[in-house]
Amino acid sequence: MESLNHWINGAKEVILDTFALVSYVDLLIFSGCFLVFVLLYFLSCIFARVRFFVPHFLKLCAYLVLFASPFVLLWINQNILYKSEVQYMMAKPLEYSPSFYVDAKIYNRGKLKISRCYFVLDVLREPSSFKNKIFNFLTPYKRYKYEISKEIGIRESQNFQKTINNFPYKIFKTSISCYGGL
Repeated sequence: MESLNHWINGAKEVILDTFALVSYVDLLIFSGCFLVFVLLYFLSCIFARVRFFVPHFLKLCAYLVLFASPFVLLWINQNILYKSEVQYMMAKPLEYSPSFYVDAKIYNRGKLKISRCYFVLDVLREPSSFKNKIFNFLTPYKRYKYEISKEIGIRESQNFQKTINNFPYKIFKTSISCYGGL
């Protein structure tokens, strides 16, 4: 029962974190994709009496637009609207202490103001076996996630420093992701 509670709380956290990242621009882009889906599907219904491949092709295009819209939205956010560049001054475990220290500078190269960023430190399993490589691809052994809630204006930068204590791991991966938000 305890593991089910843990799983439900983890799922709730993921859902709340995801919806906290949605901005008005994201809603506008997704609404546009949905309107294109409705238009293509409506056209396929109009051409339903045509015996050629036109209605099936339009339905296929409509479903492709619907299922591709989250990926298109993610690409637009990461490469156009909230494009960020990260320069790590230092990101490694400390030598004489079981701690991890990161010092980074985040540049906003996008078209809109960034309202929050997330620093993620994923601890990975030893990649000696194929099973561990698969597990590392699917989910990290342990994850440290910290929110950088300072706003970063267009063409501005923000410093980020964090020390994580009790970090005895040797294999890890770091990333910083930035978002707009409401």
